[in-house]
Amino acid sequence: MWTARKTSEGFLLPRWNGISSNSWNRAMSRFGPFSAVLAAVVLLPGCLGRTEKENRAKHKAYQATYSCPGNFAYQSSHIYRDGAGHIRIDISGQGPTVVHVLDQKTNETLAWTEGVTKYIRRSSLPTDPLVMRVRAEGLAKGGEALGSEIISGHKCHGWRAAGTEIWFDDDFGCEVLVKVGGLTTTLTQFSPQPPDPSVFQPPPGYIQASRRARQ
Repeated sequence: MWTARKTSEGFLLPRWNGISSNSWNRAMSRFGPFSAVLAAVVLLPGCLGRTEKENRAKHKAYQATYSCPGNFAYQSSHIYRDGAGHIRIDISGQGPTVVHVLDQKTNETLAWTEGVTKYIRRSSLPTDPLVMRVRAEGLAKGGEALGSEIISGHKCHGWRAAGTEIWFDDDFGCEVLVKVGGLTTTLTQFSPQPPDPSVFQPPPGYIQASRRARQ
């Protein structure tokens, strides 16, 4: 079970069955397992191909909120995309909200926990939630095509593979519905309004955390 511990610097780091991670870097990179959505897209290799229209769609700006009440650690999330290579995810569950920001142009990640006035800035890792999400969007088409449906007012196309079912909005490329492992993640709020550029920076007053050099 995922729990958390507080470091001497005040950061909340995850534990699995009581075993804490060894570094802030590793801790922040492991928030992918909190998300049914992220687990789903990783389990869909070869299933998320895009037509030319869909490839263009993923560059559009939007804001989206997701709900997965059955997941104790990852009950809701919010995605911000500016259409210019900046993406932010806020992960909320049984604890403080964790934030990741990805700059696709520089391959750099910012991360912080709300209420802890420090943040990290580092090169992105393959296991970062947003890196996983972007990778899934670019995978080749395959699996079982489920056709098109209108879900919560969104025109979607869906795919199924490895026990995972996922539906994408045709116009913006965002996930609308994900079913995996007995959990259902749904898009609950959506706006095509571009987010304010400030959301891709740490909150005012947050300072960059120092990290020990890795051997």
